[in-house]
Amino acid sequence: MAPRLAAALGGTTVTEYGRDYAESHGIAFTMTDLVLIAKGHLAATKEVLAKRPRYLISDTDPLITAVWADMLFGQRDPWFDRFDQVADFYLLFDIDLPWVADGTRVFGDSAARQLFFDLSRAELEK
Repeated sequence: MAPRLAAALGGTTVTEYGRDYAESHGIAFTMTDLVLIAKGHLAATKEVLAKRPRYLISDTDPLITAVWADMLFGQRDPWFDRFDQVADFYLLFDIDLPWVADGTRVFGDSAARQLFFDLSRAELEK
């Protein structure tokens, strides 16, 4: 969806750094991995913003990586609570489409999907 929105708005996209990370390192994440993912995504975002695009559509950001920490470990590294470079606008998509296993996705059962959605929503509302 992010590339489609960027194209429609005349903007650019920052892809999901965590997907690239998972494809290279696997999905047995540690808390250190999640902080590295968040920082990698943040660095990619800063790089694109330096080019001053009309619009920047980001596939995800460190707020959602923090939710991954909550899901996987029941806690998060303090780095996530210090993160304050939030976007101007967020879209949270519902879980009404079928889940597709692609080798990097986890939380595929309906209860886990609902919990991840609920935690994501709470994080964005906070």
